[in-house]
Amino acid sequence: SYAIFYAVVDQQALEQAVSTYVGRERMRFVASPPILALRDRARWRQWAVDSLLALASISLITVVIVLLRAYSHITDSFLIYLLAILTLASTRGLYASLLASLLAFFSFDLLFVPPLYSLVAAKFEDVLVLIVFLGTAIITSQIASTLRKRAENASRREREARMLYE
Repeated sequence: SYAIFYAVVDQQALEQAVSTYVGRERMRFVASPPILALRDRARWRQWAVDSLLALASISLITVVIVLLRAYSHITDSFLIYLLAILTLASTRGLYASLLASLLAFFSFDLLFVPPLYSLVAAKFEDVLVLIVFLGTAIITSQIASTLRKRAENASRREREARMLYE
């Protein structure tokens, strides 16, 4: 009866896989729903943690800038934000760093660029500095995130090669 159960399960899996065949696409096997639910839950947890880390780091840096009254030195403030963004990109990934970039852009524009508490900048130089900062933050986030992924892939391939030769 044990072998019959596996034959029935395999037959059902085969029928399910055949039914997922669409047009000229290759046939794909769909993971079971509990595994998909666990993956989705893990993704949501990772996104939530990344979002909280981005929000906390940018908020902390903004508070430090206010306490030190460093907002008069725009370039120094942006470099501090950029350090946090690069740290998030290299440790958590692209999502966290892009979110931090946008949060830093809007928080600096709202809190430190005249007129205060508005997304409108009074001087063209301030608009230019904000746009250059956002572009720099996004580009460096992408580069740091790509380097992180490449390092992870290289270490994975190294482990696989060691396992093959052992």
